[in-house]
Amino acid sequence: MRMKYVTSDWKREGYIIVSKTMTIFKLKEMMAEKMKIPPTRIMLTINNKSYGDNCLLEDYKIESHDEIRVIIVPKGRKIDELKRMGPIKGIEESMEWSGRGDLAASKVHTPTQPGISGDSIQGANSIVLSGGYEEDIDMGNVIFYTGAGSTNAHQTLTRGNKALTINCKDPFMINKATISSDYRNGVPLRVVRLIKYPHETKPNTWKEFYRYDGIFRVYGYWPLIGNQGFWIWHFCLIKDGALDSEIDFAIRCYNYSDLSYAWAMRTRSPA
Repeated sequence: MRMKYVTSDWKREGYIIVSKTMTIFKLKEMMAEKMKIPPTRIMLTINNKSYGDNCLLEDYKIESHDEIRVIIVPKGRKIDELKRMGPIKGIEESMEWSGRGDLAASKVHTPTQPGISGDSIQGANSIVLSGGYEEDIDMGNVIFYTGAGSTNAHQTLTRGNKALTINCKDPFMINKATISSDYRNGVPLRVVRLIKYPHETKPNTWKEFYRYDGIFRVYGYWPLIGNQGFWIWHFCLIKDGALDSEIDFAIRCYNYSDLSYAWAMRTRSPA
């Protein structure tokens, strides 16, 4: 059968003829030949899921309409050093942790300080929405998330912010906004929220915990002037299973013309 493949940065894509009785390792060898690099530098996901080298395509009901994502491991790094993407076995929505140390130990979000976990190879695998930026807009199943960076300087599309851009699948430009034409199949992003509530016995004191709130996708991102007068980056994150009516309401409330136009069109730019 004929399957589509795309590199993790979305810059290279094509088709490859495979057999359902083929192992993942054989598929990896074929992709390595196409990329002209050793198989040891390639990690494959199919529909954003990872499989062992000895798995057969037919055992997991992989079909021709499924998509292969090719992650090329930089020289000097090992495949087992890559980030764990998507849902984690044994971790359910609404699970809670008392602090960042416990959250990191769960592997849901491993950095103990940065709000974005990821890199420019795979993309971002998790974020923490902690209320650290006053420009964040949390509407439940739709989040307008402020990129990482100082509050008294312009933000740039580097490090964690760059990682989030990789999650945006098949991007196209509408003026200053970058929008995904296939966001539902973009790189999955685990979202954790910091929940604060008043202390039961101590006035003007807050208690807090971290809660896992599921998988989101990056619909788009764009620059804007933040409340302190510096450029920031906003990322529109949409939860898996969110209804179009919810998304439409959130985008109307946000009131950003390029985003509203893209959502109304729901299609790739003809350019």
